[in-house]
Amino acid sequence: MDAGLTRFDPIISVRLTPAIEEGKRHALVEMVQIDPDYEVRDAYRGTGEVAYPSASEGEPWHLLPSLNVISATYAVCDTDLPLARFVMPY
Repeated sequence: MDAGLTRFDPIISVRLTPAIEEGKRHALVEMVQIDPDYEVRDAYRGTGEVAYPSASEGEPWHLLPSLNVISATYAVCDTDLPLARFVMPY
């Protein structure tokens, strides 16, 4: 796939803020939007598959099931990650 034509829309992801005390659950789960400035150097497209680790309090990714992966993109980029533009408790 042509790296110059590859575009990523603003990224909305989940951020887990760890608790201060060791052995405690995450103190905060947030949805975060980041608008990175990037330059794609190499890109590939294919079919996607998502696999999560076993469900546990320390690895809560099972709470966000992926129901419809249409394609997957692998890209090598140079990027600068700015501060989050949008933060919302999940």
